[in-house]
Amino acid sequence: MGSAAVAQYRTAGSVNYQHLLLNYNARSVGMAGASVALPQGLDGVPANPAMIAGLISQQGFIGYQLVLDGVWAAPIGYARSYEGIGAFSIIMQGLSSGKVEVIEEGPDGEPKATGQTANDEYFTPGVSFARSFFNSRLSAGITLKGLYHRISAPPDIYSSKGIAVDIGIQYRPVNERLIIGAVVRNAGFEFAPFEDGESYPLPMLFEAGISYVPRYLPALRLAADINKTRGEYVNFEPGLEIEIYPDVFFARLGFMFSQGDLTEQFHKFTGDQDENYVKSNWTTLTTGIGLHTTLNAVSLWVDFGLPFRTSWLPPSPVLSAIVEF
Repeated sequence: MGSAAVAQYRTAGSVNYQHLLLNYNARSVGMAGASVALPQGLDGVPANPAMIAGLISQQGFIGYQLVLDGVWAAPIGYARSYEGIGAFSIIMQGLSSGKVEVIEEGPDGEPKATGQTANDEYFTPGVSFARSFFNSRLSAGITLKGLYHRISAPPDIYSSKGIAVDIGIQYRPVNERLIIGAVVRNAGFEFAPFEDGESYPLPMLFEAGISYVPRYLPALRLAADINKTRGEYVNFEPGLEIEIYPDVFFARLGFMFSQGDLTEQFHKFTGDQDENYVKSNWTTLTTGIGLHTTLNAVSLWVDFGLPFRTSWLPPSPVLSAIVEF
């Protein structure tokens, strides 16, 4: 019993825990999903656990994402560094379909409300560790995640359990101006599948990226990721961030497209387009803003991202906040 809760994937129905591909970092969302090579922050741990390696204090993180009407996701987390050891974090990610009314076929063959509700929920607790090496030029991190998927369809309740690992690195050849990152996510398996006994694979993903601040344009950060999920197209995620007011207000822009989208555009130019082609993922243009303030040695980052979807879906806002103390 597989369930595809998010996105428009070719593997929908044959892969469990698709929610693991959600991006909870509103800063990254505003830049089309470019995430593995951004500067450190607890909100980036679900994308690349190496991102907390340079943490020198404590951080708390909370977020919210409206995936679809009635379907929402929310992470919450905490990180702390220990001198000479590294940084640890714990993050709980969750996704819920909310309560959906159960409709059955009546005696006359017409749909009939039963008065019961069903829901589909995912819970993913994760523990991460990261550390820097070689004068902080190289950072490495690992996350161990527990996976739980629960489907309530009265009078029955189904559940599955799994385990997964993320391993990521970041390399800074000189300083924060240039960051190169890479990660393998969701390497794992279901150890307690649904009652039908069939174990479904996880959406294992490999992602690499780079971000760069030009020497003579210090208010601009360019970023780009390329990723590949098992059974899916290669995706390209270029984006940029502009510092509108120094260390206070930021604006972001990005555009996501896939190998399949590029191929179809080529076919259009040659007059051989597929009239039935549907964009391979939901997201197209993205935008976002960020605010940063400091009060009594406590720093607060609030980010908002808005990924515009394909024509038949409305935009889905993402909000995240980090407090450092």
